[in-house]
Amino acid sequence: MWTYSISLKTLTASDGNAQWRCKSGGIDNYEPLPVMTYTIGKIRTNFTDQRYEGRTGKPWFCELIPQGSTKRTGIGIHPDGGPPGTLGCIGLDPNSDTEKARNMLKNSIGETLSVTA
Repeated sequence: MWTYSISLKTLTASDGNAQWRCKSGGIDNYEPLPVMTYTIGKIRTNFTDQRYEGRTGKPWFCELIPQGSTKRTGIGIHPDGGPPGTLGCIGLDPNSDTEKARNMLKNSIGETLSVTA
């Protein structure tokens, strides 16, 4: 199971051998991703949006499917390419190896992500 700790600002891969600094929320008063379990969904790469690109300049977005009740939509994991923070997604530090995260998430579709406070 992947984990995202809001307080530690870290995303950890299911094998525990990879971890990224990240942030959720903080832009336009958006709150962090709700604490619950999510299913890792598909990865989108066929668009250009600087908010979703890391140091490689290759934007991507990994869909997260909530396993509980929330009014939030369009949530996912992506490189944090704009000002620090997101509109409620998990934004990976753009100076980290975001391509490694993308590849690992691509191989984890259908697995779970636990978001903790």
